[in-house]
Amino acid sequence: MIVFATLAGNRYDAELTVGGIVLLILALDWMAMLFAETILKFVGTALHVFAVVLGVTQVALGLQVILHSLAMIGVFAERPI
Repeated sequence: MIVFATLAGNRYDAELTVGGIVLLILALDWMAMLFAETILKFVGTALHVFAVVLGVTQVALGLQVILHSLAMIGVFAERPI
């Protein structure tokens, strides 16, 4: 949100758009929390699998960022992952 608000600059219409999108996301999050039990009854297993896949992906991306940063400061030569 901070990045988009900064990019909006002093344009009032862009600031309203960013604010509207934030409010929409907050409302969707609130609705998901209200109906969490119902949602989990239908898609519980799929969400667990999705969470594991995203977790592994996040770890891989984090390691790649760390290795790239170490290569940039010259700790070791960069090798493709």
